[in-house]
Amino acid sequence: MGRPIKNPKPKRDIEADALAALELARALPPGPARTEAMKRAGILRNAADLQGLFFCQARATAERVMNVRLGRRTMIADSFNSRTLATMEVALDRACRLLQSGAEQHKTRRHIASKILARARQGDVSLDGLSEAGRMAADEICARKAS
Repeated sequence: MGRPIKNPKPKRDIEADALAALELARALPPGPARTEAMKRAGILRNAADLQGLFFCQARATAERVMNVRLGRRTMIADSFNSRTLATMEVALDRACRLLQSGAEQHKTRRHIASKILARARQGDVSLDGLSEAGRMAADEICARKAS
């Protein structure tokens, strides 16, 4: 007889529970009940993220190694979770707002995004760290335009 599984719920069920909890929390009027419901939804979201990280990390690492060996490029979305991608987007928008002109140009945004991506690949996925990388890239662009 096998050992019983502690948490037999698959990741998708936890994600569905987190989304349902968030929708219910958003429907509540402002106050302590809504605050607690939002906290519970956040805890469920974190649990789903962690479960995905623990169970998919070995597979993702193996896929990355194979892609590198075969010379394939991987999509950014395959390398980072949704929270990190959202943080990277906020950092890019903040950095582009620092530029007086040219922020809408693809080349400019791509340069800033590449610096933010490099910082994220080094392991710093905090909003402050990614925003700093974006600010430094924007400063580089401003310095190039000034000279």
